[in-house]
Amino acid sequence: MIKHVIFDIGNVLVTFHPVSYFKKYFDEATASFLCDEVFASEQWRFVDQGILSEGEAKDYFLKKLPSYAIQLQVLFDNWKGLMTLKEETYALLKRLRDDGYCLYILSNIGEESYAYCIRHFPFFEDVKGGVFSYQEKVVKPDPAIYECLLNRYKLLPGECIFFDDEPENVKAACKIGIHAVLFRDIAQAEKDLADILAEEEYAES
Repeated sequence: MIKHVIFDIGNVLVTFHPVSYFKKYFDEATASFLCDEVFASEQWRFVDQGILSEGEAKDYFLKKLPSYAIQLQVLFDNWKGLMTLKEETYALLKRLRDDGYCLYILSNIGEESYAYCIRHFPFFEDVKGGVFSYQEKVVKPDPAIYECLLNRYKLLPGECIFFDDEPENVKAACKIGIHAVLFRDIAQAEKDLADILAEEEYAES
């Protein structure tokens, strides 16, 4: 029986499309180049892992790409603005809460990003808890972060559904027995959720 629903944050509960966002600041080629350099980098992963601060990451990129110093300053000053609440996902979250499911968050996120999200988004008030990569010094898809969530809240993997937008994170969750859904859009996510719940109900009948 499904009792728990776990949500990622980026591209599930909030938007995260850096290149599209930064086209209002830079030309398309510059936006694409800088967003790939920063957000797809090992250093950004270290920020999510709590190994580097956001300021330390910025200093790294300013040294690596001195000819883009002005643009990098703009990027680091403004990037959190690209995160906006995905209202349809939040509506789903609230319906699940009202239906009696226990809700959790499992996210790769840096300390500064977490602080921003806490201040700006309401969904933290609707969940029973969460595991955040910078606090645990481990990031998805490492199995340890999933086990951390399960152990902390005494959850059985087979009683959980997890929404994430990254295939490798979904695959890792499935390997430890969590029902995982690759989140592409709300219609697809709700259909996959309904399918899993129906299969579970059939199995128990």
